[in-house]
Amino acid sequence: MLFDPTPLLPLFFLSLSGIANALPSEPEDARLEPRLAAAQYICETSAASPPVTEVNATLEYFSRGDVGITCTRDLPYLGKGPDCLIPIGVTKARVSICDSYGRWLTCKDVAAHGQILIEKCAQEIGGVKRVGGKVLLPKGMVVNVYGEN
Repeated sequence: MLFDPTPLLPLFFLSLSGIANALPSEPEDARLEPRLAAAQYICETSAASPPVTEVNATLEYFSRGDVGITCTRDLPYLGKGPDCLIPIGVTKARVSICDSYGRWLTCKDVAAHGQILIEKCAQEIGGVKRVGGKVLLPKGMVVNVYGEN
């Protein structure tokens, strides 16, 4: 009589999936281009932080910018403030770019960093998903996401 491996197949596939799950995976931000992966995300989410829906609506303004267009100079909604560009906001959510004078940052990169901040920092507070924090970029630039009272 020949050996029938059919009853052992589920065990074989189960052990393969265990091996695959035990293998090291890429870091969460490995999917990003190098210019995005170099950022540090600092969560400051609290009850005073804006709802994620409002932050997403604010990030829409940034995602409309063409790739390669510097957001620190060319976005028409931004005017120059003392250290930070005047923030863009929808309702109480605000996104601002600080310490960017003479530096290059595309608007789509701002939107991408904002989305990653949401992924990393959003919390359910009082039945509302909220987010707040900052993104520290190379060369000292900062993207802030916060709520305005």
